Amino acid sequence: MAEAPAAKPLRIALAGAGIYARNAHLPALLEQREAFEVAAVYSRTAAAAQALAAQAGSAIPIFTDFQQLLDAPGIEAVDILLPIPVQADFVNAALRAGKHVISEKPIAPDSATARDLIDLHRRTPGQVWMVGENWRYEEAFERAADLVRQGAIGRPLSCYWAQFSSLKPGNPYYATAWRRSGFAGGLVLDGA
Repeated sequence: MAEAPAAKPLRIALAGAGIYARNAHLPALLEQREAFEVAAVYSRTAAAAQALAAQAGSAIPIFTDFQQLLDAPGIEAVDILLPIPVQADFVNAALRAGKHVISEKPIAPDSATARDLIDLHRRTPGQVWMVGENWRYEEAFERAADLVRQGAIGRPLSCYWAQFSSLKPGNPYYATAWRRSGFAGGLVLDGA
């Protein structure tokens, strides 16, 4: 029996060239080259986009206009790593352009905008939108979800979870602008 051909890597664009794009998302995508091809980089500034594209180690197109990135041929998905006040607009545009999306949390600056995005995604069957939640594939949480789905513990009425950690001033993420803006929840918002 002939072996099935390997699936082509998903062509994904990075939208945002900040610290988390540089230190987490791009390295993770490059580690998974059989699954992902970094196909483009968007940033408000060409210099930031060029720096991130150079870090990827190949000739990757850069964009300073997000709509031009969405219109570029061959972009299948967008990894959106932008500040809270603008992220929802970019997720909205990417979904409307027919792209798969991974975005950071929180998904929107307010619950009404979050609901609008969720409603939009529900109207785009076949498109994947995933929020980069740290705990999504944690074994203990997956097991708890299985128990709830199976009815093994009855119908949950409430849930309480606490995590304690700190973000010290020397940490590179401490001084990011969005942590000092109107979304000053900082590390708390990072887990929202």
